[in-house]
Amino acid sequence: MSQAADLQPAKREELQDWLRFIRSESHNLRERPSLLFQHRQWVLGCAFSPDGSLIWFGAWWERSNTARFEPERLGTVQRSERVRSLALSSDGSLVATGWDDHLLTVANAESDEILATLAGHKEAVLTCAFSADGHELASGSIDYTIRLWRTDSWHPKAVLRGHSHYVEACMYSARDNLFISGSADGVIKVWDSPGSAEVARYEAHSGPVKACAYSPKGDCLLSASTDKTLKVWDSKTGR
Repeated sequence: MSQAADLQPAKREELQDWLRFIRSESHNLRERPSLLFQHRQWVLGCAFSPDGSLIWFGAWWERSNTARFEPERLGTVQRSERVRSLALSSDGSLVATGWDDHLLTVANAESDEILATLAGHKEAVLTCAFSADGHELASGSIDYTIRLWRTDSWHPKAVLRGHSHYVEACMYSARDNLFISGSADGVIKVWDSPGSAEVARYEAHSGPVKACAYSPKGDCLLSASTDKTLKVWDSKTGR
């Protein structure tokens, strides 16, 4: 059920070409956007480290699918599968990556060592997110499910069902024990993390929900869809 199985990985030499380019340029993001890398294939995830010194991104190479850039070094989490999603823990110590082969890996963000390989999904992992306190990791898949994982043991905590299509987005609130999921069924769901229970459902969009976010205070939700709309929701009333 992969949506891009026919795409061929880019040549490994592109990685070194890009690294040389980035070292030779001065990028001032406050003044203008900077093109860090023009890739031949999809770039499906990105994140800043908490201190802003590192950029993590997920892109498709032959054997280096998740990359970390800092001024004098490029590290990679290497697997032969294609990356589909990426998330960084709030303290910047861990990077989670969802893959085409149904697995979720968690790596040390400094050394790139893979600390855990999480199996359970039946299809590609399209989204993942760490809780604000770092105690939990959520993942969503083409198999229509969300899985919760304990970060102290990497054991599964719960499997959440209810979406009728791919789960394409998820995010935890920074202020409480809630998290949200968005699906290709156009629905946003709000879940209680400790109880692993659905607490709200919004018939949000007429197309797939591709991204969702909590405001820093947790009082508003954002959802973005292929129906060409971006919506803002009151997290208490759902309006």
